[in-house]
Amino acid sequence: MGNFTAGARAIKRHLVDFRSVWVAFIIFYLVTLAIFLLITWHPPLLDWLKLSANRPWGIVTSAFVHVDLDHLLGNLIFFSLWTTIFVGVNLPRDAETRRFSSRVFLLLIFLSGFLANTIVLFGWLASGVSKNAWGASGIVYAVAGVCLASTIGNFSDYWRGLFGPGIFWKKLVNLSWAAFIMVLLVWYVIQDPRAFLNVAPEVNVYAHFWGFFLGFIPFLIIVSIRSLKIWKNSRGRSGIIRTSYPPTWAMIDHRKAAQDVPTGRRDDPLGSEVSTHHGG
Repeated sequence: MGNFTAGARAIKRHLVDFRSVWVAFIIFYLVTLAIFLLITWHPPLLDWLKLSANRPWGIVTSAFVHVDLDHLLGNLIFFSLWTTIFVGVNLPRDAETRRFSSRVFLLLIFLSGFLANTIVLFGWLASGVSKNAWGASGIVYAVAGVCLASTIGNFSDYWRGLFGPGIFWKKLVNLSWAAFIMVLLVWYVIQDPRAFLNVAPEVNVYAHFWGFFLGFIPFLIIVSIRSLKIWKNSRGRSGIIRTSYPPTWAMIDHRKAAQDVPTGRRDDPLGSEVSTHHGG
C-alpha cells in the first residue's frame, strides 16, 4: 500500500510539469465548445468565422468551428486521445524535459493548425478556387504529429542511455514503452495514409496533411537540438554534472562522480562545490 501511495504521488508530481499541456487542453475545449454553442444559437455566425478568400481571419477562427455534433465530438475525442498519448510518452522523462516539451506542445499545436489553414487558403487563391472550410482537424493532426515526433525523440534518447550508468531495468522499461508507442504510431500512419488523413469528399485533407507535417517536423527538430545541446554540455563542461533521468545521451551518476572529485581540487575556478543540474 505504501509503495502504491508513493507511486501515485510521484505520478501526480510528474503531471504538474505538464501544465502547459493542460492549458492547451482547456483553451481548445473552451473556445471550441463556446463557438459551437454560439453558432447553434445564431447560425449566420458561421459565415463570418469560416475560412474563405474573403474571410482571411478564418485562418484562426475556423480552426475552432464545428456545425454538427458528430464533427465536434470526433475532433474533441481525437484531440484528447493524442494529448493523453503525448503525456504518457513523456511521463518518465526528467522534470525539465517534461516542462520544455509541454511548452513547445502548447505553442506548436495551435501555430501548426493556423499555418495549415494559411497554406490551404493560399492554395485556393493561387488556383482561383472559391471554397470555404472549417473544423479543428488541422490542430488535431498537429497534436498527432507532435506525438509521433516526441516518441521518436524519446526512443533515440532512451537507446543512447540504455547501457550507461543507472538502473538498467528501469531504462529498459522506458525504452520498451517508447518503442511500442513509436511502432504503433508509425504503423497507424503508414499502413493506410489515405485512411489516416481521412481522404473523403468534402473533407479538407490538405489541412490534415499540413497540420500533421507542421507538428511533426518542427517538434522533432526542436527536441533534437535540445538533446544535442545537453549532450555537448555534459561532455564539455568540466566539474558540472548534468543529469536527466532518463535519458540524456551522456548519463552520469552524479553521486559517484561527486565522490570521485578530490577535496580541494575542484575544477570550478571559484573553488565551489560541484554543481548538479537536472534537465539542462
